[in-house]
Amino acid sequence: MNNEPIENLNQTQSATNEPSFVEQVLSSIGDHAIDAAFDTVVDKISSIAKPAIDAAGSVANTAIDVAGSAASTAIDTAGAAANTAIDVAGSVAEKAIDAAGPVIDQAIDAAGEVAGGIIGGFLDGL
Repeated sequence: MNNEPIENLNQTQSATNEPSFVEQVLSSIGDHAIDAAFDTVVDKISSIAKPAIDAAGSVANTAIDVAGSAASTAIDTAGAAANTAIDVAGSVAEKAIDAAGPVIDQAIDAAGEVAGGIIGGFLDGL
């Protein structure tokens, strides 16, 4: 019998250590409020950051497009200059060949005359 009040005391302490229904409801409401507030903050940050990220991406894409266009123009210009240089070199070579033709013909004729004179002189000496 003496143990009976101690057991009642233990049961009372055990019951007071467990949260009541009201405490559980309030704790659940608090958790939901914290989650909702966090979600709202994340949504606000996202709604502010997304346009800035999109704008930065757009600026980067524009910079890439401009650089690509500049490189393409430089390549086209270099190609045109190379084609012009080739055309000029071909024209100069053609003119050099045309100019060399008569000189070569004259040199062949002169060599033939010299050779003919040498051979004729040799034959005369026989």
